[in-house]
Amino acid sequence: MSIEDRLADADILWKHGRHEGALLSVLVAVAATARKTFPEITGDRASFEAFMTTALRVLKKAWTQQHGGNSVAGLAPSAAAAAVLAEELGIGTENTAKWLYEHQQGHVRFSRGQLVIIDEATLAGTLTLDRITAHAEQAGAKVLLVGDWAQLQSVEAGGAFGMLVEARDDAPELVDIHRFTNKWEKLASIDLRHGRVDVVDTYIDHGRVDGGTGESMTEAAYVAWKHDVDHGKIPSRTSRTRPR
Repeated sequence: MSIEDRLADADILWKHGRHEGALLSVLVAVAATARKTFPEITGDRASFEAFMTTALRVLKKAWTQQHGGNSVAGLAPSAAAAAVLAEELGIGTENTAKWLYEHQQGHVRFSRGQLVIIDEATLAGTLTLDRITAHAEQAGAKVLLVGDWAQLQSVEAGGAFGMLVEARDDAPELVDIHRFTNKWEKLASIDLRHGRVDVVDTYIDHGRVDGGTGESMTEAAYVAWKHDVDHGKIPSRTSRTRPR
């Protein structure tokens, strides 16, 4: 299917209120037919993960139909993220550091017409991305960077993904949030993502912020955790201390 056909489908889907289907068509068109070696897809995590899994599955199907069964590969900055990508898409994956090592040893390489998906691209170091994309360009492969520019950056010298998203005006970005039930929380999460500190008042107004001594807050966290467990929920608790 040509890019014109996919964009026409997207237009029809959008007009009928099927916005996610429309965006899927646009994402596939951009990634599968863009002339750039490494287009980017970005979005906040609340709207991103489940939808991008679907989008990448569609993209994988479209790409392999055109380029062959083993023409899609995956990379990620961590082994855990690479394993998740492999399970979700059913493709061979590796973490970026190991792939670069194996490439330097002459054991792995990209091939012409191959699509290389780098997930969690924000966490990849700039030099790492530069080396991978340079090899892809030489081999005639395409690298698709996927991630959230507002996420924590790489422990290495990083920032390349955010820089690319900011510098280019054609990086598809997911903006609809589906994770939260309350509308106010959807909007507040966007303000948090953009560092708008006044939004803390919104969380306070909705009873989402508690304060107290370390001992009292530890007890409160335990009581809330026990309540969730007793009612069949799977709670998640995190904590962080700050020196005074």
